Amino acid sequence: MKSSPVLSFSLVSFGIAAATTLVFWLRFGLEPLPAWLAAINLTAFMVYGADKTLAQGRRVRVPEKVLLLLALFFGSLGAWLGMQFFRHKTAKQSFNIKLWLVVVIQAALILLYYLVIRPIL
Repeated sequence: MKSSPVLSFSLVSFGIAAATTLVFWLRFGLEPLPAWLAAINLTAFMVYGADKTLAQGRRVRVPEKVLLLLALFFGSLGAWLGMQFFRHKTAKQSFNIKLWLVVVIQAALILLYYLVIRPIL
């Protein structure tokens, strides 16, 4: 049975992010949330760079769904920096719209947390 590139790249990418989170947390003493944010953004940045390299070699690419999932799980800063640094996906308007939609969703979630949920706690 052939595995899905979305599943394969997702498992590898999120596995790297999880392992990096543990290193930041257990080895360097970061709290879990900042450790996750640093790890997922670093991972997103690296995956955008890897996809740019794969695109130049005409190899199997990282699916756009995976790139957007990395951003959705609060790796949007790393995704955006990867786009700018590697000049990757910057001209594809449909992808940019989806990425900025992810950013808007994240901003809404953060506002919801600070304005509604946190005052209750």
